[in-house]
Amino acid sequence: LITSELQNNINTYDSLYPITNQLEVDLTKQHHLKFPKKRNLNKDWRKIQSKLKDNEIAIEFSHFDYWNSKEWKGDVYYTAYIFDNETETPQLEILFEEKELKQILKNNSPNSLYKARGSKGKSISNTKDLYELVWLPLESDLNNIKTIYFSPSGLLKQIPIAALNSKKQHILSNS
Repeated sequence: LITSELQNNINTYDSLYPITNQLEVDLTKQHHLKFPKKRNLNKDWRKIQSKLKDNEIAIEFSHFDYWNSKEWKGDVYYTAYIFDNETETPQLEILFEEKELKQILKNNSPNSLYKARGSKGKSISNTKDLYELVWLPLESDLNNIKTIYFSPSGLLKQIPIAALNSKKQHILSNS
């Protein structure tokens, strides 16, 4: 009985996903109508850098459509800009294609990713591919780092950072 009820909840969540996405689009449109003033959303990485302390790092994820100088190819790539309090210019890491991330997300129920959230979060083993795709390419830049500030982009906004297990199977947000 409990298993059946749990499965019904999972199915309900999955069926609500497109509805919540549409509501987010509608909310964005309404916000624009209500607050038509253009805001200065320019980010100056040096302002962020000035706030970083020793052993802290900032990671700004970004995604973009691929243009081969003749046409848009329809591929979306994810990158990360990394800097600390001494960096002269942010380091760019090319991470992955969005289709790789979509495949991993397709194979993992969103509910399973959220098991790692909260104060009683548990390391979950089915996110190894997600960790290797998103976080592993950045590890070499994180030696002796105690605090990471990050800003996700695109589909990465839908993934709780706690769902990314480290190699040692610790919850990344607690490592």
